[in-house]
Amino acid sequence: MAERAEAEMRAGVRTAFAVGIALSIALGMIYPVYAITSRALGESGRLRGNVQDLTLDGALSMAQGLDEYRAIQCLARLATADHDVVAEATRERLAYRGDYGRVSALTGIPTLLGWDNHQGQWRGNTFPQANTLTYVANGEMRIETRAQAIATLYNSADPSDALGVIERYGITYIFVGLTERRDFSAEGLAKFDLLPPVCEYGNVRVYSADSFKALLAARPN
Repeated sequence: MAERAEAEMRAGVRTAFAVGIALSIALGMIYPVYAITSRALGESGRLRGNVQDLTLDGALSMAQGLDEYRAIQCLARLATADHDVVAEATRERLAYRGDYGRVSALTGIPTLLGWDNHQGQWRGNTFPQANTLTYVANGEMRIETRAQAIATLYNSADPSDALGVIERYGITYIFVGLTERRDFSAEGLAKFDLLPPVCEYGNVRVYSADSFKALLAARPN
């Protein structure tokens, strides 16, 4: 009886081990499917119906279409100063998304915040300090993260709110493309229609931050 019980126990262990190995192999086989879908179809725009010709130039897929690509190239030609900073869409708890951080990545122009989680991973315990800013507005002490500042810049319908963000972070250009129109409110983005774009291709536009200063200076007190 004891030998039989021991044999059954060993058989059970072998079965459990075999099942575990089989599950590990099965899960490993799933990864290539999702990886190919994400890299070859998702990031190339094919899942969104935004199909580009096959090319070794990855900028086209990162730029989410030809209009964005041309606008980014236009910005790269304009922004040649060392102090230039471009604003583009971002959000908190963000990592490994090709539709974010693409303007800065393709031009080399600094931006307020790239992939939030990725920055936190590399900066470690210095990230919270680098990611937050304390400032005074209307006599009150306020604290904001960089993602919150970007949301204010794009979502606020008041150009003076946008100007506050521009001045705090030294922004010189604002990019409004597919990601920005998807993520931010139409009411907030409408204020950009008051400004002359420095780059415009289809529904993608780039604005100079100086336009906000000129706009506010022209407004009656």
